[in-house]
Formats: sequence, C-alpha cells, structure tokens
Amino acid sequence: MFFHIPLYVPSSPRFVYGTPDKDSRTGLPLDVGLQGLEGPGSAKKSDVMFENGLLKALESEHRAGGAIPEVKVVANGHCHITEDCKRMQDVWFCFGGGGSYSGYSKVGFDRRFRVYDISDYGETIKTYKRSEHDEVLDELIIAGSGAAPTIVLYDSF
Repeated sequence: MFFHIPLYVPSSPRFVYGTPDKDSRTGLPLDVGLQGLEGPGSAKKSDVMFENGLLKALESEHRAGGAIPEVKVVANGHCHITEDCKRMQDVWFCFGGGGSYSGYSKVGFDRRFRVYDISDYGETIKTYKRSEHDEVLDELIIAGSGAAPTIVLYDSF
C-alpha cells in the first residue's frame, strides 16, 4: 500500500517515527536504515485509517488463523530523504530515501531509491535500497521465510 503523506495515528502522533516493534528472536528493534535525517512529515489529522483499515484487514483463515494484518508494508513518500523501514504493530512503514536530483537532500547523502521484490503471489516481500553509486543497501525480508515473527496483538478487534 502507498501513502504519499505518512499516516497520523491519534494515539501516537509521531507514529511512524515512534518506537518500533522488537524482533522476538534477537530483542533488537525492527528499524532498518538511517534515522533522523529530517523532521516528521506525517499528516496533521487522522481518519483512523491505520486502526480501522490496515489493522482490521486481516489475512484469511488459511494463513495464520486470520490473526495478522493482510497489509504487510506501507510505502511512504513525502519525506524526501527519510529512508528507513520500521515495523509498528506488525506493519512495516518504509520510506524511499531521496531518489530525485531536483532537490531535497543533504550534503554527503547519496541518492537512493527503494525497491520491493514481491514474489510467491505476494506471500514473500523483500526490500532494499539502491544508491546512485549502484550499491545495494539494507536488504530486508518483510514477509515470508526469514522475516521477523509477528506479534499478533489483535484480540481487541
């Protein structure tokens, strides 16, 4: 799913900039890439799309008992050099990383763009960034074999 303006979540106004989920295998935060390159660029108001849309769109019963979000990743725009991927409540929020030569950058920041590799009919999602110097940065498995286990905290829905 793509949102040009990152979502605003009333219960956590700096949501996509907040505390990420932790990987239950390692205890480390699920936040891959550079952080703090620019200020928050999320919407100023909410239509509760995250709570009433993304989190309630659960996988069908044949996959994980219908308990985890069907939406695995939200690709965000708007924040021109923000380039990390962070998992919040089992949904990954990923930024592109400044692929334009027309403006919006920082001295010493190589241009990069995010690539998504979706296979197995959407069951496997991988992402990485490719820099202007043809480097592959921060390869990450978002869904499928090798991805961090989900938290599954959705009993209240």
